[in-house]
Amino acid sequence: MAAAGKMSDAQRTDMIQGMVAQLADHLQKDPSDLEGWLRLGRSYAVLGETDKSVAAFARAAALKPDDPEIKMQEFQAMIAKQPPGDPLPAAAVTLLHQVAGIAPDQPEVLWYLGVEAATTGKPEDARRDWTKLLNQLPADGEDAKLVRTALDALPKK
Repeated sequence: MAAAGKMSDAQRTDMIQGMVAQLADHLQKDPSDLEGWLRLGRSYAVLGETDKSVAAFARAAALKPDDPEIKMQEFQAMIAKQPPGDPLPAAAVTLLHQVAGIAPDQPEVLWYLGVEAATTGKPEDARRDWTKLLNQLPADGEDAKLVRTALDALPKK
């Protein structure tokens, strides 16, 4: 690895892509390697290969379906290139609901379910999710300020 510091950017990229390809080959031979699928998902995410990253995380989630963190990694891969303000993809919303069924108080899920509700014209659902989230956050923190701002921007009853 010390030699990687002396490589050009193109050589380093080729080396990394080769390592990722080797991991993908390994997983074709041993598809039960949960940690391998997680590494592959993260590697593809770093390389900007969103579809492959989502697919790798989905394989990991299939191996451990009750793990909310794996599903959230898959969700993050799905929305990695999502322009702010655009509606969340249906598959991403489905994942959020799956995670909410496993870990209903997970802050990131509450935030994004609120975002989805707010952008699809369901302000009461957004208010419910964001209020639940706000109650979990330190009152004087930046996250709480962001949630309060989002709540204030919702249409009033």
